[in-house]
Amino acid sequence: MNNLNPIAAARSTEIRMSAFSVALSSPFPTIEIPIERNADGTVARKVTLVPFAKSDWGCLGLDGSTAALDGTGFRPTNQIVDFYVESISDQDGDAATCVSSGKCPKYVFRINYEDVEQGADHDMDAIVKYTVELINDNGTAKVQVNLSSDYAAGCIHHHMGYVISGTTDDGIYLDVRDRDTTAANDRDYFLDTPDATNLPYPRNAATYKDGAALPLSKTRLFVASTQADQSAILLKDPLWYAAKYGGFKDINSNGVLDGNEWDTNGDGIPDSSSSSAARWTRSSTTPAPSPRWRRIRPPCRKAARSTRLASPRWDGAASSTRSRSIRTVLWALHAGRRTSC
Repeated sequence: MNNLNPIAAARSTEIRMSAFSVALSSPFPTIEIPIERNADGTVARKVTLVPFAKSDWGCLGLDGSTAALDGTGFRPTNQIVDFYVESISDQDGDAATCVSSGKCPKYVFRINYEDVEQGADHDMDAIVKYTVELINDNGTAKVQVNLSSDYAAGCIHHHMGYVISGTTDDGIYLDVRDRDTTAANDRDYFLDTPDATNLPYPRNAATYKDGAALPLSKTRLFVASTQADQSAILLKDPLWYAAKYGGFKDINSNGVLDGNEWDTNGDGIPDSSSSSAARWTRSSTTPAPSPRWRRIRPPCRKAARSTRLASPRWDGAASSTRSRSIRTVLWALHAGRRTSC
């Protein structure tokens, strides 16, 4: 990474920081529906859907007044606790195959939402079943999204839906309420999309205050944009950026990132980051460790188990300590040195 020595100009020694991190796979799902493919089979146009939910009012100080529900007060964005895939079919299809041969991509999954944004019990507060598929609508392939609010238990009320991109009606849709909220107890929230037509926020300003409860199920049809891929993309996780800007190979030795120094093979993944779901990321000026490890006899035996790991690109020690408080094994990596005995 950048030189940490502020007087490097006066001294020839540079101090650079090296970091080793392990990133677990994100529980945040992104559903991509292929619309058009290039000649090589890669996706040229797609529709992207991301599950999204808000807690609009209820216990624990969530005011249910009209002013608070108009967007002026804080309302938690619901955490995704679990993502259950029920079925995926015809994933290699697209709009053309859907119309010509009935090969229509379809995704069925359930999301378990937590009713607060951070902390709390991280349990099963509301479950929504999502069915996202391409359908042949009289010779035109359209994206159909169905939500079914199947379960809820809690004193905070949810409004649930998704963010969709790559269509002619992109935006935020909160289409269903949680199952244990009665119609009489549901309240209008400024992100709600009760109208039958596709009017996402902020185009819903004239329709969300309808005085009626959101339903427990809702189906919408979307027309894909005809422009070159217009679907939005999500930001990468922080370690991806650390690998890009802190782990690039400084080819011209000017101390800054230029061109494709971060991605010399052009695959869109930083050279110092593995592409696996639970990945190693080394932020330094050398490539990431090869997954082909070889084991070297551990240097010592104490309460912590340790072993020596080496590959053509990385050498160091790994030690594990069993934690009784969280009932797991904690691993530590020590680049370029052995664990102390």
